[in-house]
Amino acid sequence: MHLLTIAIPTKNRGKFIGLILSELSKQIIEEKLSNIVNVIISDNASSDDTVNVVAPFTKHNKNFFYIKQKFDVGIDGNVRYLIKIAQGKFIWFLGDDDSIYPGAVKKVHQTLRENINCGGMLFGYDIYDKTLGKFQKHMRPKNKGLVYKKDFLRNDFFLNSFISITIIKKPYSNSKKFNEQTTRWCGSLYLHSAIQLMQADKGIFISQECLVKFRSGMSELGAPILASIMPTIIALSNKEALNLYQRTQIQNYACRKNLLPYLLTRKLGNGMKIDEIYLIFKFHYLAISFWLIFLPMYIVPTLVYKLLNKIRKLILIIFGLRK
Repeated sequence: MHLLTIAIPTKNRGKFIGLILSELSKQIIEEKLSNIVNVIISDNASSDDTVNVVAPFTKHNKNFFYIKQKFDVGIDGNVRYLIKIAQGKFIWFLGDDDSIYPGAVKKVHQTLRENINCGGMLFGYDIYDKTLGKFQKHMRPKNKGLVYKKDFLRNDFFLNSFISITIIKKPYSNSKKFNEQTTRWCGSLYLHSAIQLMQADKGIFISQECLVKFRSGMSELGAPILASIMPTIIALSNKEALNLYQRTQIQNYACRKNLLPYLLTRKLGNGMKIDEIYLIFKFHYLAISFWLIFLPMYIVPTLVYKLLNKIRKLILIIFGLRK
């Protein structure tokens, strides 16, 4: 059994995936880790040239494997599939459009080998522009070393919503418990976060070193508001997190920033469903951005629209009476 499986879920990213595969191939060969680390790419029924981009890597690397799904199984479905077929004791998910720094694979391998009984690993990442050419800022965990569920939830749980810095211990994928847990969170876009939280009882090893380059500005995913707040909902499902949700939500800018583009896509007057409004208020009312965005972008325009509509109807009635 390999120590580490690097799992890459992908769909229609032939334009980008070659970069991360090239870096992985180079590092694994240089560090002579081919017998310890393997790479599995699960293609979620891509319609572009992903298969042609991946082919040279699987041909020249005996530890690189490529599987193409017959139909779209969804993001979390693809992640769950990778978990089931992974051959490593640990699974490192990597985004198909991101990249890693030189030496990243070696550092991850060494850390996992030294902390073989931990439930997973989390580390920092750097945000770059869409071309990965311009550095923007560091994103480092607050915790350090072996951290258990309470501190993990309090400080760093939302950081692991970024899939490329999430490493989990391979669960018993054929067990009833695993199937129940993963089925529950499939469709949330955050299955990897949920599983890491489930394994936090064994401790999550956290490094503050930034090992991954995050490519920002990739909006193809278009996650809805329910997906953007899913880490909070997952945390709330744990009794230990009930008294922590307010402070963690205040810190969760990555979640709140999804409000504006979501609201802008709603047609004026159509409004949102009651459950959407309730969830937005429940998880965002403590944030300043809620009052700066939600009120002026939704409530006020909607009220003005309804008022003008009533005035219009009143005028029509008046003119109708005059006739």
